[in-house]
Amino acid sequence: MIYSKRIILGMMLLTIPVAGMNIFGTRALGMGGAQVALVDDATAAFWNPAAFGNQVSFSTTESIFGFSGEDNLTQYVNDLNQYYKLKDLFPDTYEGFMDYIDKNPEEAHRYVDDIVDSLAAFNDPGVGIIWDMHSGVATRVGPAVVSWLYENHLEAGPWVDNHLSRLIPSEYLQSPTDVLALYEEGLLTDEEMDLLWPGYDPDDPNGGIFIGDRPGNGIGLEDNRSLITLSGLVTNTIGLSYGYSFELTRDDYIAVGGTLKFIHGERSGDSVGILSDADLTNFDSGIFDVGSNWILNNMFTLRTITTGSGFSMDLGVQGSLGKQFSYGLLAHNLIPTQLGWDDPRFEPTPINPELRIGAAYEPVEGLSLALDLDLLPVDNLSCRYNPQTGVEEDAVSYHERSIALGAEYNLAGVFIVRAGVSTNYNAIFEEASPAKFILSAGMGFNIGEVFHMSLAVMSNLIRPREVDASLGASLSLGFTL
Repeated sequence: MIYSKRIILGMMLLTIPVAGMNIFGTRALGMGGAQVALVDDATAAFWNPAAFGNQVSFSTTESIFGFSGEDNLTQYVNDLNQYYKLKDLFPDTYEGFMDYIDKNPEEAHRYVDDIVDSLAAFNDPGVGIIWDMHSGVATRVGPAVVSWLYENHLEAGPWVDNHLSRLIPSEYLQSPTDVLALYEEGLLTDEEMDLLWPGYDPDDPNGGIFIGDRPGNGIGLEDNRSLITLSGLVTNTIGLSYGYSFELTRDDYIAVGGTLKFIHGERSGDSVGILSDADLTNFDSGIFDVGSNWILNNMFTLRTITTGSGFSMDLGVQGSLGKQFSYGLLAHNLIPTQLGWDDPRFEPTPINPELRIGAAYEPVEGLSLALDLDLLPVDNLSCRYNPQTGVEEDAVSYHERSIALGAEYNLAGVFIVRAGVSTNYNAIFEEASPAKFILSAGMGFNIGEVFHMSLAVMSNLIRPREVDASLGASLSLGFTL
């Protein structure tokens, strides 16, 4: 066991390289996503259609654009890199290195296990660089609204082939002694042994014909299938919304509304072999620079693989208690549905219900405080490469239940400042859900009573080592008649 594991460890250290509900609209982003009770513009098509039942102006149009980026790959690379750098601590020659391993077997075994675990972690759902973009427009005439929302979700990340026989350099598969040691320790299967040593018989070690490793036999590092994958999911949602308000008292009302949605989706993807152009004899980890260039060159030109469509519905309630307090409830995707894809290799993408409540309070004129809370878990869908089908599959990396707090101050109806914070509170009692803590800020300008413009930014870079590093921004333009 020591002999076979030292071959694997020597290969790894000397040869392997280092390899909640979406926030739409600048007002929402600037306030951390606290909008269900407070929204009163055309973005209510996304946040709470009940708001359309309590509008004073005849017509409004709101256009939005936003993006966000998330890096949850670097921390995995750093974990693996600390073991890869250990190669500088060991003798340069193979004989010297193996002599060191013979004298430190327990340390060698620990390094092997840690590196294998680090490699396997790259294949967890959602490990990679994630880029989200959205744009849309909503136009209201009276209590009726037509809206369009474009969303583009891109993921770039590695799929690591950590099958042990394909982590072994070819030079370690040319010696009968080495191959026999690997086989006896279970690191080579019977089928693989038959390819390397046809006719081998454990009772007759000198029998059969030893061939050793050959390109294309699915054994050895040269046949490692590790990839950089790039996958995209584009959805276009057309919505028809309507709201109606019931006056309860002079200062109190309750409004209800709904949005019927048609969703059309496109899936795209591409991949490149990580080790396809590598010189495995004298390895240079700089070949991974090719990966980043390839991602940038192909991010916006991905070929469409399959398309699908589906229907869903949102329902909302919004009301006030006096002049200072308001409340809201949003049932998002109330009709559970899924996007069924034309390509049978892809499983349908679920569109699950989400339930969110909100409250808002105006302690003084011009200052609004808001809170939103998810009552149902929101699936964080990511992609995971399936080597059997050769395509990316949907996978739930974790669930989120977010709480959002936001504040907005309107200065004389001309200049507006906003700030917010949100976190997935279920991380407190669900270990599988990573903690996220996002801060956001925004500002807006009103030109008369007709035109307005807003900008917002968000980030969780204050704790990049413990959570996914994220950065995002949003811009919106609106008109009111």
